[in-house]
Amino acid sequence: MTRRRDEQHLQAAVEAELRLRGWKYTHHHDSRRSVPGWPDVFAVRGTRLVALEIKTMRGRVSREQAEWIETPGAAGVEARECGSTSCATPRARAQPRSD
Repeated sequence: MTRRRDEQHLQAAVEAELRLRGWKYTHHHDSRRSVPGWPDVFAVRGTRLVALEIKTMRGRVSREQAEWIETPGAAGVEARECGSTSCATPRARAQPRSD
């Protein structure tokens, strides 16, 4: 499978999990119309807003993506790199909270 196809499957799995857990989310399918590094998914449930950057095991976070993962925290927004085994915080590879 190609990296693009792997990422599409992972994206679909993340979206299915968000729906299952009652999150509202958005995913912009054409990133060429977004600013560089803009996260793949924004999800909200209750008072939580989470930005997710979807990456396969082989995928790498660009400098711009890393900035979008790090900077929203100052505004109270969680941002995570989401890989094929879990969605992890930039500082610790831990499973996301289920609340």
